[in-house]
Amino acid sequence: IRKISKRNLNFNELIENNIHAINLKNERTRDKDNFKTIIDNGLKCYVWGVNSKFRMKRVLKLNYKNEHVDAIYTDYPDILLKIRDQFY
Repeated sequence: IRKISKRNLNFNELIENNIHAINLKNERTRDKDNFKTIIDNGLKCYVWGVNSKFRMKRVLKLNYKNEHVDAIYTDYPDILLKIRDQFY
């Protein structure tokens, strides 16, 4: 799992070019620092490839500075909504 860092991305350049969100592959959420780096740089975090119940729960639990993942891409939205409703 590769970490997102200032070395990998120029966040200022992204923001200057009206980029407001990062699409993060589900596997990269295992390293919570990736999510934290995105939030610390003022961007939204979207996570894709979230298709198992285990992964859905893990992504829904991400919380840093009272921020959560802004969007989740899944092939099973009905299951995700049921799990989300259990959390909130």
